[in-house]
Amino acid sequence: MHNFERFAWLVYDNEEHAEAAMSSLETLVIRAPSEANVEDFKLTPVKNNQSVKPPKVTPEMAMDHVARDIEICKRLIKEVFDVEKEIEFPFARLEAEVESSDARLDTLLLYLRQVHGYCFFCGVRCDDERQLSGKCASQHLRLPGSVDRTVFDTAALYGSAR
Repeated sequence: MHNFERFAWLVYDNEEHAEAAMSSLETLVIRAPSEANVEDFKLTPVKNNQSVKPPKVTPEMAMDHVARDIEICKRLIKEVFDVEKEIEFPFARLEAEVESSDARLDTLLLYLRQVHGYCFFCGVRCDDERQLSGKCASQHLRLPGSVDRTVFDTAALYGSAR
């Protein structure tokens, strides 16, 4: 018989519902057939006292950031992260099935977070997405490009141009 562990995260709308669910889960027995007989499994619920961080939002981005960020994400995935995990992202499928550049970038950003525990905008890297949510945030949203590249680069070099 193999020993497997499964984890699940449940989010409740209030403390009262969480407590009621914990009581029910602690006494729940799952009966499952195995190779020789039927086995009983119990859940071990653990209450997480960590507060949920609100999503982070990027500062203003240059209007042409999408194409540049896609290329940076591709290089990070191909040359660093996928090499380390010995996996390969299906870039050809992404190009064929996802039409807009914005959606392609969002897909790559999500892949970096979920598969590699890396936040592109913070540069924070963790063992997994759950740990990343604790250090960075559950999401890091990007604003659409709104600043001319010249103004953006000048502001980056010399401080805010506004």
